[in-house]
Amino acid sequence: MIRNGLYHITVEFLDGVSGGNQGVMVLRDGQIRGGDSFFYASGDETAEGDGIALAGKQSIRFRSKLRLLIQD
Repeated sequence: MIRNGLYHITVEFLDGVSGGNQGVMVLRDGQIRGGDSFFYASGDETAEGDGIALAGKQSIRFRSKLRLLIQD
């Protein structure tokens, strides 16, 4: 079970693409919200996830992970 609290999120690009991002998310009663200046996320699917983002005409695969910073 994912606990309520403040989480640090890291996003790393895959397939040899350089780059990534970090931000903070808040989990409260099964809902997660947060991000940074480049992305916003909401929901409560998993604490780890893979996805694809479109940057111009290029698709970039990425992996994100949440780490609990402060438990509520």
